[in-house]
Amino acid sequence: MCWLTPDFQPVDEAPSGLQFGDGLFETLLYEDGRLRLWPLHWSRLLRGMATLGLSPPPSENALLAHLGQKLRDTRVAIIKLMVVRHSGQRGYACGTDWRLSIQVHPHRPDPPRDVSVCTLDQTLSGHGLGGIKHMNRLEQILAARELAGRAWEGWLRTPQGEVVEGIRTNLLLIDREGRWFLPDCSRWGVNGTMRALVSDCLSGRNQSVYNSPVPADVLAGTCSAAVMNSIYGVLPVTELDGSPLQTELLASLITEINARIQKVSITLKLKP
Repeated sequence: MCWLTPDFQPVDEAPSGLQFGDGLFETLLYEDGRLRLWPLHWSRLLRGMATLGLSPPPSENALLAHLGQKLRDTRVAIIKLMVVRHSGQRGYACGTDWRLSIQVHPHRPDPPRDVSVCTLDQTLSGHGLGGIKHMNRLEQILAARELAGRAWEGWLRTPQGEVVEGIRTNLLLIDREGRWFLPDCSRWGVNGTMRALVSDCLSGRNQSVYNSPVPADVLAGTCSAAVMNSIYGVLPVTELDGSPLQTELLASLITEINARIQKVSITLKLKP
């Protein structure tokens, strides 16, 4: 893995914060010269760096120029940006300097034909880092172990037993009373970029939405649901805990979201 200074100079030494998960990451979809949802990713990265006390990046344009050079021969890729604290000292020494890694995976996973979801026992701790995409993902790893092929995605709970997000997705839910739930992950989990786009779309439709975690009694009355992230977009859930769900209630919303994705993406200037 190659590490870069904030001005994109390569360094041999891995950042000291790597051993503690002291950093952030963003996972982006690049396709045909465009970075999907880049403004939303950039905004969340800046919020995360401020939360962790890392110095801000010197220039968004400089980062985009570096990406354009790195992706000049690539048509489709999943890009992982990692920003990790580097103090140059042992232990928990906490400076503001950081190192950057850019990993390019030249493929795009196909979305599943059917999206099955099961609720998990794994809980998320409210540790003051909710909303940002920090590197310490032990709760998601334990949840993936619990999921173990039971379904395509698993939903995690708050310590009070309410459902708040998936292992790798945010969620949208409609119950039998017609109430819409789009849980805010500012305390638990990650406020995804696709979730932000869905929230904005629902606001434009004047759709009343509950942003609280989903209580168990509401979950039991789910009639329609969707999962979402920056790579797969918005996917209707076909089955929840073994019971089939309606998908037609979300069809028009998904069509609108797909149209708006292009408006919240940027064209990358590719450099020879």
